[in-house]
Amino acid sequence: MDVNNRKVRMYRFSYSHRRLIWLLWWGLFGSILLFYLALLRTRIVAPHALWPTRLFYTSATVAILVLLAFTPLLLFSGMFDVRFRYVAWWTARAAGVTRRWLLTGWRSAVLLLAGVALAMLGISRLKLHRWQWQELLTATFAVRAVTVSVLISTLLWAYRARKRMVILPFMSYASDDRVKDKDDKVKDKVEGIATLLLSQLAYLTQLYVTIDEMVPEATRKGKNDGEQISKATVNVQDVGEDLQGMISGESKVRLGLVELPVGALMGVVGRIVQGPRITGSLHKEGNSMTLVASLTGGDRNRNWQVRSGDLDKGRSTEDSTLRSMIEQMAYRIFTDLVETGSASWRAVRCHSRGLRSYRDQSNTLKDKELNLRRAERAFIQALAEDNEFARNHYNLGIVYKEKEKGETHAAKIELQKVTEIDPHFWEAYYALANIAKGEYRYDDVLRLCDQVICLQPDSTQAWSLRGLACRYESELGQKLKAGDPPQVWARSIESRALSAALAWRALCHAEWTGTHVGEAKSTAQDCLLALAVACAIAAPDSHAAAASSPIFYQARYLDSTNAEIHIQMAMVLQHSRQNRQAADSYKDALRIREDFLLWLNLAKVQATLYSETEDEKDKAKDKQDAMTACQKAMSYAWEADEETLKTLGDAYTKLGEKEFSDRLQWVLPLRSGKHCPAKVSKEWDWAYAQKAIWTGSRCSWRGKFALAQKCLQSAIGKLSDWEIRERTLYVDLANYCKDEGKLDEALKNAKDAIERNPMGIVENRLLAGIYHALGDYERAESEWQICLDIRPDDPESLEGIAYTYWERGVLIRCSEERRKVFTRVIEIFDQTLELSEEWETRASTHYWLGRFHADLRNYDQAFYHFNVAKSMGFKPLETRVQLGLTYTEAKAFDDAEDTFREALVEVERYKKGGGERSKYLNDTEDKPVEDLLGMTYVGLAMTFAERRVNLKEALGLVERASELIAQAEQSSREEYQPESYQHECLGLIYLHDDAVDKAIEEFEKAIAVRVGGLFDDGGVYYHLALAYMAQAQSKSADSAQSLTRVRERCVDASRASVRDVYSEEISKLPAKLDALEASLAAPQPSLYPAASKAA
Repeated sequence: MDVNNRKVRMYRFSYSHRRLIWLLWWGLFGSILLFYLALLRTRIVAPHALWPTRLFYTSATVAILVLLAFTPLLLFSGMFDVRFRYVAWWTARAAGVTRRWLLTGWRSAVLLLAGVALAMLGISRLKLHRWQWQELLTATFAVRAVTVSVLISTLLWAYRARKRMVILPFMSYASDDRVKDKDDKVKDKVEGIATLLLSQLAYLTQLYVTIDEMVPEATRKGKNDGEQISKATVNVQDVGEDLQGMISGESKVRLGLVELPVGALMGVVGRIVQGPRITGSLHKEGNSMTLVASLTGGDRNRNWQVRSGDLDKGRSTEDSTLRSMIEQMAYRIFTDLVETGSASWRAVRCHSRGLRSYRDQSNTLKDKELNLRRAERAFIQALAEDNEFARNHYNLGIVYKEKEKGETHAAKIELQKVTEIDPHFWEAYYALANIAKGEYRYDDVLRLCDQVICLQPDSTQAWSLRGLACRYESELGQKLKAGDPPQVWARSIESRALSAALAWRALCHAEWTGTHVGEAKSTAQDCLLALAVACAIAAPDSHAAAASSPIFYQARYLDSTNAEIHIQMAMVLQHSRQNRQAADSYKDALRIREDFLLWLNLAKVQATLYSETEDEKDKAKDKQDAMTACQKAMSYAWEADEETLKTLGDAYTKLGEKEFSDRLQWVLPLRSGKHCPAKVSKEWDWAYAQKAIWTGSRCSWRGKFALAQKCLQSAIGKLSDWEIRERTLYVDLANYCKDEGKLDEALKNAKDAIERNPMGIVENRLLAGIYHALGDYERAESEWQICLDIRPDDPESLEGIAYTYWERGVLIRCSEERRKVFTRVIEIFDQTLELSEEWETRASTHYWLGRFHADLRNYDQAFYHFNVAKSMGFKPLETRVQLGLTYTEAKAFDDAEDTFREALVEVERYKKGGGERSKYLNDTEDKPVEDLLGMTYVGLAMTFAERRVNLKEALGLVERASELIAQAEQSSREEYQPESYQHECLGLIYLHDDAVDKAIEEFEKAIAVRVGGLFDDGGVYYHLALAYMAQAQSKSADSAQSLTRVRERCVDASRASVRDVYSEEISKLPAKLDALEASLAAPQPSLYPAASKAA
């Protein structure tokens, strides 16, 4: 801590006395140099005057040591100067390129050989007191030089090998002869343990290194008035050199033209190079296996042991058990050899899984929120194993903060826990400072940044954030602004300057090493931009550009594609009335990023230049540029506020374009629909387009979709692509075409809408809906999936993909294909449940999961999801209907009856509240009450009919339902098939009441009225077959015909039973039919045996 405090004081001293440091250093250096040159003259110092010479050499030596000691202070103070930063960067880059060029490939060997040769010549010079250059050409010297070079290379390799961990092949010790090494299969397994262990450890090492190096550009920066502040990200411990240089004993090393196995080479030089080695063995006794590993060498010894009985339950095969043992051994080794922050290998395993999920969400936007949820769950599981795992608390806090809805309070709790466990964990303080910045608590930001700087003085992010906080929390206790005295800005500029200096030093180091150069450049650019903005605001208006322009230019030199630099620089130049340079900067920014405010500012600057320029040629060019900028700004008039329009009007006034200036007063009325056709110029395309849009909207309200299309098409031809995209005009046009039934034209317009806004949720939902309406379910599914990728918890997309999969599924007659499709949609909805916290989304997901699980006959899951949806109040009537039908299908008739009666209670409560049966029960329902009430009556009647109880009550319920079913909407009739279900229920009632003919008639009607003629359970055919069988058993004259019909209905039932609901009952019918046919064919005993005998 004292070292860090001294470093902070040194940094601040370097900044505040930077000119004095340079003056003293160069003054002392010049004095020594001049004094030395003076003493060289013999006329000043006589040969016999030894004491002045000795005194000088002693003083010069001391002075040179002082200069060398203060060189770092000199170099760091130079980082505050723009020109010195350029020189330092160019020097570091050139030195880095040269170093990497010399030390790669054959050049490193040549360099070593040259160094050895020069060293040998130097030793010869010391012995003989003269140079022997001719020795370079002798064979003896060449052999000696090569030999020494090879020896040095070997020693260097041996030194590096001491830090490399080698995993030697494992041995097998088994009490069962069947698993000894004689068995080639088991031998292969044992020999592969070292390779698998190396792979697992390498994966963990790479995971930690990847997380440590990962700073996603999409999440790294935050924008605030030109300020670029780095955000806190997930953090890991350095894995060190041991595991990063880990190799297998079977790996090979090349020495010249010879390749030798590392294990054998380490054995030869083992006495010299005693590096860390892992050896192990597999022991098996019966069904129990034990994996043992030992670490020796490298001044540390470890032993690990994993038993098969210690694994999680559910491992069955020997291969899977062995893989799990190797995985656990890898985590045990990794936990002991790497300072992960926890001594529990289980906690490290959960933490690593969380890091993997976090890495996945950082690499892609797809499933980002889902991976964050998985990371959150894994980090929580790690805390269950070790609650003092500080780094895991920190990473969990960062995940909470990065989630889409930002659980800031939970993040603060976790980060504060980190500071309690490990007060030296500076990243936690920085993350808390970032949170405080988002909550505008700048006094806390200052306090936390000071704590970070105290623990980590080289943190450029902390210095930069501190400079921002000083701007908003000055000594005056108020936000700083342009025109405040420079001394008030001193704290903010000091922090920003230190941040820029540290970032530039890190950039020079990155150029020297050749690693993380892009990240270092981006950080340095952000710090320079923040410093330039502060210097510009703190300086007087006339000196703002001079004070900040060199810093802006330096930031731009690092990366000229950053539009923010050009924008901030243009604003400073505009404020300093350097309009020509400001216009150039705005144009540079517009080449990178087109924006309404940029065009507006450019128009304002160009108009000012036009009014101030005297030269006619320049004046004409300025006016042309200003008019272009004004017209571009006018194309964004849809989002402009009153003040912005006034600014644009002033620009037109300066240009002398009164007609365009007058037009602006009608923008707001036109935009609100209060247009004045008589007062607006007919040549003004934008105004004409606004009137056309307004007219088209009114036409669509009146159902005149063809006229609405014409109006919208004429408007689109007169507006910019930006306004067409922002106002979703192609979406409206596609909807008009869809409402009129022109689906092909609607499809074309929907594609045009997506072309202008590929990531728009509205546009993609529209395209998916049109594909669904066209019956192209495959493309509809693809588009709905894109919608879920854009917004994973979008309720409309979930509803759309559910209906699409459902309607496609019911058309699939292959049970395996149907199961595959529905299993896929269940996986999608399961992910949604993991991800979403929205009530409507979760409730809808549970409802649809219930339906898909019910269709797949996963009744327990269906009951669970339907009951959850019911308890959440989602579709209170339809959910109960679906749950009741599922209970009936699962033959849980008592539960089904209770559920249908609950639905009737809901309807009675609705009616008492004044509700109408033709309306929806609540906002979540999409079918009228009377449609669902009819199905409720029939469903309740079916529970009685299936159990052969209360048949009269069941008959009354069906009669009550018939009137409601006759008035049901077409969508309800297609989905629930209420008429068919009603006739099937009546047939079952009549069948149990021994009215077989009536039963057959009703079952035949149920088949005839089936909408679309589709069946998925074969129930109607099965019940009809039972009715014909009952008719045959009555021994009527048509018994033979009835038997034939039974066989036909059995075939129909088997074909229709896609879901296999009645498959077991149907499979038993042929046997019963054969028995019945045999009994009917047997001769009947005579009533008069004697007569029969006489005959």
